[in-house]
Amino acid sequence: EALLPNVEKIILGGAMAFPFLLEMGYDVASIDPFKGRGGRDKEMADERRIARRIIDNYSQKIVVPKLIVGIDRAVIDLKQRAPIPVDFVMRDMLITDLRQDLEAGNYRTIFFNGTFGAYEAELGGFVEGTNEVLSFMSEQTEKGSITVPGGGDTITVLEKSLRKTEAGRNVRFTHETTGG
Repeated sequence: EALLPNVEKIILGGAMAFPFLLEMGYDVASIDPFKGRGGRDKEMADERRIARRIIDNYSQKIVVPKLIVGIDRAVIDLKQRAPIPVDFVMRDMLITDLRQDLEAGNYRTIFFNGTFGAYEAELGGFVEGTNEVLSFMSEQTEKGSITVPGGGDTITVLEKSLRKTEAGRNVRFTHETTGG
């Protein structure tokens, strides 16, 4: 909320996007990445209240990916509003469907903090969404944008995943930081 008055757009991915999807009317309650965790009902109620307030005041600035990757790596497009399989568990979010709109923008500065997926090996190593964001940012660096990927988890994915691919060896940013 503190950033929204000063930015053009915020793309929310990963677990942070979940309450926003619910408040945007998507029937995704069954795929909560943290369902079953103690105190989750109260936590989710609080998160949804904040998401609702942000949507009510800044809906034009909020972008939430609608391509959701499940634990079995199947991708569901929430825009199609097809029934979500009962055993589907959200593990990643992709910006593939947002690329055309994002590429049309002219960005002075782009910050990225977080990961879009459960990147840890024991959780399945879901790095595709994060790699998409980092690749997009690198392209924007080449166009003159100031780009700053940040957070220890983000840098871990960058170093242990993206930069180990042919396409990822050349990604460049203005600054990289482990600080979130």
